[in-house]
Amino acid sequence: VINTFVSVPEYSSTLKDVKICPNTKTILDAGDNYLDYKWSTGETTQTIEVGFGDYWVELLSKEGCPYVHNVNVSHFQLPNIVMIKTVNGRAEIIVEGGTPPYKYSLNGVDWQSSNVFEPLKEGNYTVYVISADNCTPVTKDFFVNLIPNFISPNNDGYNDVWKIELPTSYEASISIYDRYGKLIKKLNSLNNEVWDGTYNGNLLPSTDYWFRVEYTENNTKKEFKSHFSLKR
Repeated sequence: VINTFVSVPEYSSTLKDVKICPNTKTILDAGDNYLDYKWSTGETTQTIEVGFGDYWVELLSKEGCPYVHNVNVSHFQLPNIVMIKTVNGRAEIIVEGGTPPYKYSLNGVDWQSSNVFEPLKEGNYTVYVISADNCTPVTKDFFVNLIPNFISPNNDGYNDVWKIELPTSYEASISIYDRYGKLIKKLNSLNNEVWDGTYNGNLLPSTDYWFRVEYTENNTKKEFKSHFSLKR
């Protein structure tokens, strides 16, 4: 009787592809069932610490048979804040990508599941968004402008004019229209211009008026539209 022993290459049951957060590292563990380890990084230990990339390790089993095991370390996709809609103290955060559900914060400490913040005071804000992968939050700055929802030009010192105050970096142009789409007034936010409820020196009637704000933010042209009321 002739006994024949065949050594079968032994792969690692502990070494698997893994995803990590950007700019972080992870531990690759080939297991302790081998006599020798030769990693593509040049290391010869059971475990190595690595970042994003493709790696391999040559494993020598206790029967003396080598096996080359490949492993991939990839990144989680971070979410992307594509838009922030702000109207009258309300900010809606539009996010895509990454792994939902997302969480939102205005200070990086207190988190909420809703993508809407209200009521907000006028001023500059930073929104933080974190995905289910729990990587470092992505952020985006935005400005909240409390746009007056009515004008009452009766010279009583209250709401006699209508204006929008925006950061000077926005370089905003503001157009006011009547209900038929006729341009009534064009304002420049850099000059702190206001509207007094007239057209060519004539008083306009009490009704709703529409406006469009065109501005540049981070070299990108944007706009938003809404309406307000004139009351006499």
